[in-house]
Amino acid sequence: MINDRGQSDKTKDDYIVDAEEGVVVAFRLNFTAKSGIELTKVISGKILENNNDEQGYVVETRNGLKYGVPYGAVVWVKTGQRWPRGVYEEMKQGSVERNKKSECAEFGELETSNNDFGIDDEDVELDSRTKASDDFKLED
Repeated sequence: MINDRGQSDKTKDDYIVDAEEGVVVAFRLNFTAKSGIELTKVISGKILENNNDEQGYVVETRNGLKYGVPYGAVVWVKTGQRWPRGVYEEMKQGSVERNKKSECAEFGELETSNNDFGIDDEDVELDSRTKASDDFKLED
Protein backbone atom coordinates (compact mmCIF):
# COMPACT_ATOMS: atom_id res chain seq x y z
CA MET A 1 0.00 0.00 0.00
CA ILE A 2 1.37 3.44 -0.96
CA ASN A 3 0.54 6.51 1.17
CA ASP A 4 0.06 10.13 0.04
CA ARG A 5 3.81 10.84 0.12
CA GLY A 6 4.56 7.93 -2.26
CA GLN A 7 6.04 5.77 0.51
CA SER A 8 5.16 2.19 1.36
CA ASP A 9 2.97 1.60 4.42
CA LYS A 10 4.39 -1.88 5.08
CA THR A 11 4.47 -2.90 8.73
CA LYS A 12 7.26 -4.81 10.45
CA ASP A 13 5.09 -7.94 10.25
CA ASP A 14 4.74 -7.50 6.46
CA TYR A 15 8.53 -7.37 6.11
CA ILE A 16 8.90 -10.47 8.30
CA VAL A 17 6.34 -12.56 6.39
CA ASP A 18 7.50 -11.39 2.94
CA ALA A 19 11.27 -11.75 3.56
CA GLU A 20 12.98 -13.77 0.85
CA GLU A 21 15.98 -16.07 0.83
CA GLY A 22 19.21 -14.10 1.28
CA VAL A 23 17.72 -11.28 3.37
CA VAL A 24 19.54 -10.59 6.66
CA VAL A 25 17.51 -10.56 9.89
CA ALA A 26 18.33 -9.85 13.52
CA PHE A 27 16.74 -12.26 16.00
CA ARG A 28 16.72 -13.03 19.70
CA LEU A 29 18.56 -16.16 20.87
CA ASN A 30 18.02 -17.81 24.29
CA PHE A 31 20.50 -19.95 26.20
CA THR A 32 21.17 -21.02 29.79
CA ALA A 33 24.48 -20.49 31.61
CA LYS A 34 25.82 -23.30 33.80
CA SER A 35 24.91 -21.16 36.80
CA GLY A 36 21.27 -21.58 35.74
CA ILE A 37 20.76 -17.99 34.67
CA GLU A 38 18.66 -17.73 31.52
CA LEU A 39 20.26 -15.34 29.05
CA THR A 40 19.36 -13.84 25.70
CA LYS A 41 21.24 -11.98 22.99
CA VAL A 42 20.42 -10.54 19.59
CA ILE A 43 22.33 -11.97 16.63
CA SER A 44 21.94 -11.75 12.87
CA GLY A 45 21.89 -14.20 10.01
CA LYS A 46 20.85 -14.72 6.42
CA ILE A 47 17.51 -16.38 5.63
CA LEU A 48 17.96 -19.73 3.89
CA GLU A 49 14.27 -20.64 3.91
CA ASN A 50 11.04 -18.81 4.79
CA ASN A 51 8.26 -21.19 5.82
CA ASN A 52 5.02 -19.19 6.04
CA ASP A 53 3.03 -22.28 7.07
CA GLU A 54 5.24 -22.81 10.15
CA GLN A 55 5.72 -19.03 10.57
CA GLY A 56 9.48 -19.21 10.78
CA TYR A 57 12.79 -19.14 8.97
CA VAL A 58 15.88 -21.25 8.65
CA VAL A 59 18.67 -18.72 9.26
CA GLU A 60 22.42 -19.18 8.85
CA THR A 61 24.82 -16.97 10.79
CA ARG A 62 28.10 -15.67 9.42
CA ASN A 63 29.99 -18.51 11.13
CA GLY A 64 27.80 -21.22 9.58
CA LEU A 65 25.41 -22.01 12.45
CA LYS A 66 21.83 -22.70 11.32
CA TYR A 67 18.75 -21.93 13.42
CA GLY A 68 15.01 -22.39 13.16
CA VAL A 69 13.75 -18.90 14.00
CA PRO A 70 10.03 -18.24 14.62
CA TYR A 71 8.67 -14.96 13.28
CA GLY A 72 8.10 -13.77 16.87
CA ALA A 73 11.86 -13.90 17.59
CA VAL A 74 12.73 -11.56 14.71
CA VAL A 75 13.84 -8.14 15.93
CA TRP A 76 14.42 -6.55 12.52
CA VAL A 77 14.51 -7.34 8.80
CA LYS A 78 17.45 -5.49 7.26
CA THR A 79 16.36 -3.71 4.08
CA GLY A 80 19.16 -1.13 3.78
CA GLN A 81 22.88 -0.89 4.39
CA ARG A 82 22.69 -0.17 8.13
CA TRP A 83 20.93 -1.50 11.22
CA PRO A 84 18.71 0.91 13.17
CA ARG A 85 20.66 2.27 16.15
CA GLY A 86 18.62 0.36 18.76
CA VAL A 87 19.02 -2.98 16.99
CA TYR A 88 22.75 -2.38 16.47
CA GLU A 89 23.20 -1.51 20.15
CA GLU A 90 21.35 -4.68 21.23
CA MET A 91 23.65 -6.80 19.06
CA LYS A 92 26.75 -5.07 20.46
CA GLN A 93 25.45 -5.40 24.05
CA GLY A 94 25.89 -9.16 24.09
CA SER A 95 24.21 -11.50 26.55
CA VAL A 96 21.69 -10.18 29.07
CA GLU A 97 19.34 -11.85 31.54
CA ARG A 98 16.24 -13.07 29.73
CA ASN A 99 12.68 -11.79 30.06
CA LYS A 100 10.70 -15.06 29.99
CA LYS A 101 7.77 -13.46 28.15
CA SER A 102 9.64 -12.95 24.87
CA GLU A 103 9.62 -15.51 22.07
CA CYS A 104 13.12 -16.49 20.99
CA ALA A 105 15.12 -19.07 19.13
CA GLU A 106 16.85 -21.45 21.54
CA PHE A 107 20.62 -21.92 21.70
CA GLY A 108 21.70 -24.86 19.56
CA GLU A 109 22.38 -24.99 15.90
CA LEU A 110 20.45 -27.17 13.48
CA GLU A 111 23.65 -28.69 12.15
CA THR A 112 26.81 -29.42 14.10
CA SER A 113 29.33 -26.61 13.82
CA ASN A 114 31.84 -24.69 15.91
CA ASN A 115 30.64 -22.32 18.63
CA ASP A 116 31.81 -18.92 17.38
CA PHE A 117 29.35 -16.75 19.29
CA GLY A 118 31.89 -15.58 21.82
CA ILE A 119 29.99 -17.62 24.41
CA ASP A 120 32.42 -19.56 26.54
CA ASP A 121 31.59 -23.28 26.27
CA GLU A 122 32.23 -23.55 30.00
CA ASP A 123 29.41 -21.06 30.71
CA VAL A 124 26.73 -22.73 28.63
CA GLU A 125 24.78 -25.70 29.89
CA LEU A 126 23.51 -27.80 27.03
CA ASP A 127 20.28 -29.46 28.10
CA SER A 128 16.98 -30.49 26.58
CA ARG A 129 16.14 -26.85 25.84
CA THR A 130 19.13 -26.38 23.55
CA LYS A 131 17.37 -26.91 20.27
CA ALA A 132 15.61 -24.85 17.68
CA SER A 133 12.26 -23.48 18.74
CA ASP A 134 9.62 -26.13 19.51
CA ASP A 135 7.18 -24.15 17.33
CA PHE A 136 9.32 -24.42 14.22
CA LYS A 137 10.58 -27.81 13.05
CA LEU A 138 12.59 -28.63 9.98
CA GLU A 139 11.74 -31.55 7.78
CA ASP A 140 14.65 -33.70 6.64
